[in-house]
Amino acid sequence: KKGGGGGGSGAAGSGAAGQTAPPTIPVTTLFNDVFPEGELQSYRDDNLWRETNEEKRELERLEKNMYNEVRQCAEVHREVRKYISDWVKPGMKLIDVCETLENSVRTLIQERGMEAGIAFPTGCSQNHIAAHWTPNGGDNTVIDVNDVIKFDFGTQINGIATNPT
Repeated sequence: KKGGGGGGSGAAGSGAAGQTAPPTIPVTTLFNDVFPEGELQSYRDDNLWRETNEEKRELERLEKNMYNEVRQCAEVHREVRKYISDWVKPGMKLIDVCETLENSVRTLIQERGMEAGIAFPTGCSQNHIAAHWTPNGGDNTVIDVNDVIKFDFGTQINGIATNPT
């Protein structure tokens, strides 16, 4: 089954065009290693020199690969977040949801040890627990229909992490 259009060709969070459901195609394949810039904002007033100064513009060009890696991390996060939010249901074990989420990140980012992968263990906080709780192996906590669940996960390439929640 195919996901909706998006990512680079549609609304943010709608899934990249050509992505499967569940997502199994690495985002580098979908975007041919060049990730969309999104909306760029201009500097104003006293900071306008950042756009007009040739030296500053060259420094920005030197970071182009790093910016592309950050965009890749963001696209993986967007794809996984969309999938998990549509998939998770009451009655599921938190540990199973966390493992599915992390395995999706590993697949889409093409995990490569410390070079690319999960930025930190997935936080899966339930109801009154604000953040930074994660189920351990063997935990049998099940999602109830009235639960509020917060997922906190990050992706990283070369140590630069994205951490939207």
